[in-house]
Amino acid sequence: YDESKSCFTTAVELNELYYYLEMWNNTLRKKGPLNPSLAIQLISFARALHHQGREQRESESEAMLLHAQHILEDSLGPKHPDVATHALQALAELYGQGMGRWVDAYDVLSKASRIFEGVFGKDHE
Repeated sequence: YDESKSCFTTAVELNELYYYLEMWNNTLRKKGPLNPSLAIQLISFARALHHQGREQRESESEAMLLHAQHILEDSLGPKHPDVATHALQALAELYGQGMGRWVDAYDVLSKASRIFEGVFGKDHE
């Protein structure tokens, strides 16, 4: 039972990765209006690659996260809290924990913090 459960879980994870990879490839081929839901999907895929220990694809994950950040900034505005909540926090996590680029992670989190401060004020808890 345990072996079949493990195989099933792996198959589901691979299927999800395949879905996101197809979506990413389609995004790169298309040049049309991009919306925030696409950005969230790209962020999810990049995080899935990172969390499944796919170090060899960190640069691709970074490209997806940067692309998602640009989509969110273009569609919602560069100072929208969703840019900080979704794109910047995921990018900082990849830079820090995934790639060991702690200075870059700090810079990205500082930008996220400035966005939150601008939207909610300094005294917001």
